[in-house]
Amino acid sequence: MSTPELIGRFAAEMEAAAAAGDVAACRPLVRLGVHKYAATLDGRTPLHCAARHGRVAALLLLLNASHKAEEDLVSRDDYFQTPLHAAATCDGREDDAAAAVRLLLARGADSAALDINGHSPRRLAFHDEVRKLLPDTDTP
Repeated sequence: MSTPELIGRFAAEMEAAAAAGDVAACRPLVRLGVHKYAATLDGRTPLHCAARHGRVAALLLLLNASHKAEEDLVSRDDYFQTPLHAAATCDGREDDAAAAVRLLLARGADSAALDINGHSPRRLAFHDEVRKLLPDTDTP
């Protein structure tokens, strides 16, 4: 099966597994390389999906499986948001969101990255604890 066929066949499954934090479902898809190419209709990668839902185990799997983790950390969706923006806007449990943000920052995510509207991850942060983790890059 060619790469485009794999992507088409398994991209939605990869997105759902990453968003759910289902590492057991993610592993075989990662072995197939689906995570490298899968993206939602709005350009979100599996890393964005896992971050948006505070799924730290899935984030670790995806980052450790990547040969280009630095590039993955700066990947942008159609709204120009990075996985760190996604983690900052996690509306799930505050401790899950904070853990996802900590992991992404530890791996080198750019906290000063701005989305299409000029917003940093800190400005979009849903939880106070997450906001405290992110440096204030919005002040001139």
